[in-house]
Amino acid sequence: MLRAGALRSFCGHETKEASGQSHRRMPHRLGRLAVLGTILWTLHRFEDRNPKIELSVSAVEIGVLGVPEHKRQLMFWDGKSWDEDHYADVRVKLTNPSPYRVVGIDVNIKVTETDKRSRISGIGQIDDIAGVQFRPPRSPEPQIEINGSDGRVYNMNMSFGKLWLPAKAMNIWCPELLSRQSITFIVAISRQDQQRRAPEVLGVDGSFETQPSEGGQRILLDQLVTVGRRTSP
Repeated sequence: MLRAGALRSFCGHETKEASGQSHRRMPHRLGRLAVLGTILWTLHRFEDRNPKIELSVSAVEIGVLGVPEHKRQLMFWDGKSWDEDHYADVRVKLTNPSPYRVVGIDVNIKVTETDKRSRISGIGQIDDIAGVQFRPPRSPEPQIEINGSDGRVYNMNMSFGKLWLPAKAMNIWCPELLSRQSITFIVAISRQDQQRRAPEVLGVDGSFETQPSEGGQRILLDQLVTVGRRTSP
């Protein structure tokens, strides 16, 4: 930032000079003002092309059983339906509060390392945004040995197919969020002690991309979100 004294000196405003000298220096002052104006305009254009864009994240547990969202087309680890006895319903909301469109949103919803018992057992979306993909972590394929009738030992890999094990993290791909647009995910949280209870905190990290007109940057996202609680969807 230019200090006031430096700015006055740059513009040529000397209070003690005679009026004749001031008239003779006027063209020089105008030239300096033109340069200063160009600098300020350039900084303004730079800020316009590189605006600060962030995504906001919130999470809340829905403490009600049998809500209609549990019957939506969700993806569960075992290919079954919502387990009202063991799944906690956590809604994770991702919002683009900026006046700009963002694309290529690649995020992970995670159970924190300090939470040893909670797992993500199912996930889906509430909003009708097309092209959203859920990518559970690949489960290791166990290998078993089979003794053949010929006396030889054969190794066989067992595949889970599309099934997966309850996981500490779930990857989500969303093609875009328009200005002021939100997307809400419904996350089924299970616990190893079989209690129906949501974690106190979830982690959300990943990245998204701005449009070329806003700088075309890949922006990182890394937040810890406190999980609130309410008794209605």
